[in-house]
Amino acid sequence: MPSQKAWKSAVRIASIYMAISILWILLSDKAVASLFPEITNSTLAQSVKGIGFVLATSILLFLLIRRELRYRIRVERELERAMNQTVQLNAQLSRFAHATTHELIEPTRSMAGFACLLERRLGDQLSPENQEMLQFLKQGAKRMHRLVSDTATYASLDGAPRDAVTFSLELPFLNAMARLKRDDIVLDHIVHVISPDPPEVNGDPLLLEAVFVNLLSNARQYTDPARPMKIEVEWKLHEDKRIEVDIRDNGRGIPKDHRDNVFLPFFTLKQDGDTKAGSGFGLPACRRIIEWHGGTIEALASPMGGTTIRFILPRQARKQAA
Repeated sequence: MPSQKAWKSAVRIASIYMAISILWILLSDKAVASLFPEITNSTLAQSVKGIGFVLATSILLFLLIRRELRYRIRVERELERAMNQTVQLNAQLSRFAHATTHELIEPTRSMAGFACLLERRLGDQLSPENQEMLQFLKQGAKRMHRLVSDTATYASLDGAPRDAVTFSLELPFLNAMARLKRDDIVLDHIVHVISPDPPEVNGDPLLLEAVFVNLLSNARQYTDPARPMKIEVEWKLHEDKRIEVDIRDNGRGIPKDHRDNVFLPFFTLKQDGDTKAGSGFGLPACRRIIEWHGGTIEALASPMGGTTIRFILPRQARKQAA
């Protein structure tokens, strides 16, 4: 939609043009008669009037076009300058966020580790009240560690371009399982891989490892206490070489009206009394990673009664910054 300033400028130009046209119609006969008294043929006089009108209109249009071009050039330069400033500011914010989260990861990991160590050494000697407080400390430290880790992943996606390589999809999956095991999240007995032959994918294995870490830990977190937990991982290669990955669980599920919101930063599905809410950055980071690869991700209802997170990757990732 044109701005109010543009409308006013157009109305002013049209008014000037109409005024010149009216004056030309009223005065052209006298002007031609006074400038060219030897012309007595009415047809020739009309031709002279037409030529004069065309010249006057051409000059006016030339001036208007030149003015418009100058205005557009000035606006484009200002827009380019603003975009450059925005890019620089985003880069500074990204570096700040990445540096800050990097400095916070180690202290939060230490807090969680020492809390676990304290529980193993003094667990039997602590009163029930102190044991409960220690559990709160462990949960808070682990949640803070995950929040900082997810934030670091999310912030790192605004960094420099990454190179895409070709590798088996099983590589980031197995690395994610090992990484979760190091964080005392053992999933070997509840994760079932449906497809035995993983396809090859083109992209960044570290980024896809972060996707599997987030999706598997989310499935582990939002369990249904009424039934034993089960997680299925299935990957398939489409005829057009697109790779589809489904991670299904039989947990609490995501309400239909929140399946898009879970990919927004800071949004969590925390329920009353729930002390295990996510960081609010895990799924948004997954979406940015998948979109960097040129793919899509969505949340669906699972045939197992919980949630299915499905992401689709193209044959080849885009080599550009996130």
